[in-house]
Amino acid sequence: MKFTKEDAYKELVGKMTTKGEKLNLSERSINEQLDTLINIVANDEMELVDFLEKTIPLFKTADANVRNDVSHGINKYKEENPKSDTKAGGKQGKSEDKSDLEKRMELLELELANAKREKHETATRNDVRSKLKSKGVKDDEWIDTLLNEITISDDFNVDSKVESYLNLYNKMVAQVEHNVSPQGANGTKKNDIISDTIKAAASLAKSQKLID
Repeated sequence: MKFTKEDAYKELVGKMTTKGEKLNLSERSINEQLDTLINIVANDEMELVDFLEKTIPLFKTADANVRNDVSHGINKYKEENPKSDTKAGGKQGKSEDKSDLEKRMELLELELANAKREKHETATRNDVRSKLKSKGVKDDEWIDTLLNEITISDDFNVDSKVESYLNLYNKMVAQVEHNVSPQGANGTKKNDIISDTIKAAASLAKSQKLID
């Protein structure tokens, strides 16, 4: 490949913080994902701009998931620890604030849990990508679209899901091959049919609960 991991990290962070945004993904998490994705996506001739085009949606999704989880964790903590009535006569008082150490420990535990979930989701998506390719799926655009649609739950069964996704892909290939050679009789371009079929596959997958 025509770039280093350090180049990819610097350019990736720059693109995700163009408006001064604060990333929720840690530097370690980003580098771990880059290690995996470079091995799967990149090749000797790939330029950095092409690599980022294919992978930045995954980083944006992971960053948004971490932000949502942190927000949910904070709201849940507030709900479970309301201010109590501590003054005599039924007057509303303030509960004692937790020590800084306790608060830091809670935030650290939340961050570790988020990092573990994030690593699991990334590894699962990479596993799905690898197994789809091993079964003959060569359309990277179709795989990327599918991976952006799926939600990784704790009970996500990779082998079962891959078989379902493979059936969707085979239907797409059959439709393209029957309608395009290389342009359909009605003037429809191959890329248009592939794009429409990807959307239809995602819709079908949702209706069949193959993806959330």
